[in-house]
Formats: sequence, structure tokens, C-alpha cells
Amino acid sequence: MNRPQLVIWNSSAGRAEAAAEIRRALEADPDVRIHGPDSAADAQRAVQQFCDDGGRCVVAAGGDGTINSVINGIPCDGSVELGVLPLGTANDCCESLAIPGNLQAAFDVLRAARTAPVDLAEASSDELTHRFANIATGGNSQRVTEAVEDEVKQRWGALAYVRTAAPMLADLRTYHVAISFDGEPPEPFDAWNVVVANGRTSAGRVRVAPRATLDDGLLDVIVIRAGAVGDLVELTARYFLEDYSQSDRVVYRQAKTVCVTSDPPVDFSMDGDLIEQQPASFRVLPGAVRAIVGPEYGAAAS
Repeated sequence: MNRPQLVIWNSSAGRAEAAAEIRRALEADPDVRIHGPDSAADAQRAVQQFCDDGGRCVVAAGGDGTINSVINGIPCDGSVELGVLPLGTANDCCESLAIPGNLQAAFDVLRAARTAPVDLAEASSDELTHRFANIATGGNSQRVTEAVEDEVKQRWGALAYVRTAAPMLADLRTYHVAISFDGEPPEPFDAWNVVVANGRTSAGRVRVAPRATLDDGLLDVIVIRAGAVGDLVELTARYFLEDYSQSDRVVYRQAKTVCVTSDPPVDFSMDGDLIEQQPASFRVLPGAVRAIVGPEYGAAAS
């Protein structure tokens, strides 16, 4: 591939075995080093060391969690290329990068190495700072993410999220949240869900933030207002059949910074990584990385 590359290969990802031929092709490339991490922290350390040594192209071969491990190890100054092989269950970040789900097609995109500057997001609390590429979900949606077991994800794929969500519909919690957008005074909401999005999709390429793009320098914030069961039926229909953000039960905002407090506390899942402390603050990191993108990606390539 004509330049040193570090590939973080998640052997536990749902489609890792199906990508065996691609792995053999990578192993045959003298410019490629493959690292199989035993934890997210191990992946992050390997990426950081590679970049400290001058490496400037890192590939996340796994799902959205693997991508998060990688981006938490790279410098966010636009100097590093990020490639993705979608070996995971949902692969939501790939939707925003226009990387196809077909493994061979995704490998072709990686080899073509067409790049574009993309934003990342950063979440922080008093005790934690963590970057994410795609979406942070809080409230009842985070409960679903937390409940999905690896074995169920392997068996059901993206449908695992729908299957796990069904029993929770009768037990939706209401969160009393206050959200500050771009430093303005906090606004109160009674909410079922709060979403802070950099990318568009979640839970298997379902468009949660339909207006989000990775190069606009903004975070998309979606608040699902608490309501009655009938509201949930209407909202669910819109969610799968049209633009649910047009519902009266949905508040849709865009901002560069967001701060959330809640009673009871809202735990956020950032593509699988948790932030549990309050308040939770989010900010966009414009053009933080040069991502290898698919041919349908809307931004101008560099």
C-alpha cells in the first residue's frame, strides 16, 4: 500500500472470520503491520505508539467500538489517515463515510485511499475525556445498547438492537434533563432519549440524526420527549418509515458544544463506550482526522 500502515484487527468482531482472505492480503503487504488487541486500552496504546513513531495511517478493522479505540490513540490535528474495514455488527460509522458493507468492496475503498477531512466528537466529565466518531446515546436507547449481549449480536446482527428493545417498551424511564447549547442557559426537557450525534446512523444504519454530516463542524442533538404509549407508536412508525425528526415529540438542534445534566442521571453510550459521570459535556473537533471514504461520500476529497 506504499506507506506504513497499522491495522487494528478485532478478531472478536462479528465478521472477522468472513474477512480471512482480506487479512491474508494484508499480511502479505510489507508495509502493513497487524495488531490484534486484547482490550480497547491495548488498541489505543498501540495506535498512540505507532503515531509517536511517525506512522500516519491507521486502519480500524472491526466495528464502531474498534474505531473509537483507534481515534482515542491518534493526534487530532488532521495529520493521520483513518481507514475502516467494517467487521462489526452495526458498522454505523461506515454509513457516514460511505464505506460499503460488502467486505471486498470496503477493502477496495481502503486500497483506493481517497481521503477527506472529517470531524470527531469529544465527551468529557469531571473524571473522563473520551472521543467518539459516530453517536452518543443516552436514556432508554443507552439501556438497549447496554443490554445487547455479544452472543446475541453475533446471532442477530443489527436486528439484535430491535430484539432487545422490544421488552423495554413497557418500561420506558423519563429523564428530567437540562441541556445547554453553545454555552447558552440550560433548557429543560422531560425526555425518553437524548442523542448527541456526529454521524447519521445507529443500531445498524438506522438514521437517527438524518441531518448530520461529518464535515459541518457541528454536533446534532436529538431529544425524544417523554409521552404516552400512543406517542411511541406514532414515533416508531416515523422512525422506520420516514424522517422521525419532524414529529412534535422530537427536538432537533445543532451546536458546537453541548452540556447535559439529568435527574435521574443519564448514562451515555458512545458507540459502546460509557460515560456515567454528570454533567456530560460534548464538543466537536472539526477536521480532526483524514478519513478514507467511499466514492459516494459528499465532501470534496483531499
